[in-house]
Amino acid sequence: MSTNFTMQFDFTSSDEQAVLTNLQELNYSLVGYLGASGTGQITAGVPTWFTVPYTQVFGTETITYTPTYQVYTTSQSPIAQGTVINMQAVSPVTGLGQGFTFAQNGSWTYGMPAGTVVPANSVGLFNGTTQTLTVGLSAPAAFNASNSYTPFCAFTLPAQNTIFMTPNQSVMLVNAITNAVSGSVQSAIAAPGASFSFNSSAQYFLDVMAGTYGITNAPNTAPVTPVNSGASITQVVNS
Repeated sequence: MSTNFTMQFDFTSSDEQAVLTNLQELNYSLVGYLGASGTGQITAGVPTWFTVPYTQVFGTETITYTPTYQVYTTSQSPIAQGTVINMQAVSPVTGLGQGFTFAQNGSWTYGMPAGTVVPANSVGLFNGTTQTLTVGLSAPAAFNASNSYTPFCAFTLPAQNTIFMTPNQSVMLVNAITNAVSGSVQSAIAAPGASFSFNSSAQYFLDVMAGTYGITNAPNTAPVTPVNSGASITQVVNS
């Protein structure tokens, strides 16, 4: 059974409600990124995993991540800053240690070429088409009754080649005034935030700092690392 990972903000005290009111009046959103590694990773940035407008936040906001995945493929190329990944084809839901073959007709089959061993911490893909594809993993972030699979990494995979994609469970959250949407490739965001790893803790209780709107851990809970405004998202979540 997969572990559920959670990120929680509590805006129920009067001081925290004042911060939330400011975030709402200024049209801030909570923006999330999730790290991964693999060959041929795009250099333009990292797909935005999720965005939560603070106008949709009331009291306590809990975001739940269950580490199950769908592989996606798209013919979009090149992928530039601001490109919104269009998952043209998606695999069945899978856990780690599994592999797929993607065929020219858009079909998916479990398994990869003979002799291929998928690492236990990765998801494998064989590109059985005649063209280079942009591929990656998507994962669900459950909040406000939404639980859709959205892309969080992207790689270039030539025809008749194999890739192993490894989620590293590193997360970066920022509070930003932004038009970024899920799947939007970003290299940096001019806003403060925090990073942390679900390999260190399955739960993070988070606070938003008044004035700067930076993100920190709640007192006596699992610590997070501050992220400066304008930091490279790739370096934060994929290093």
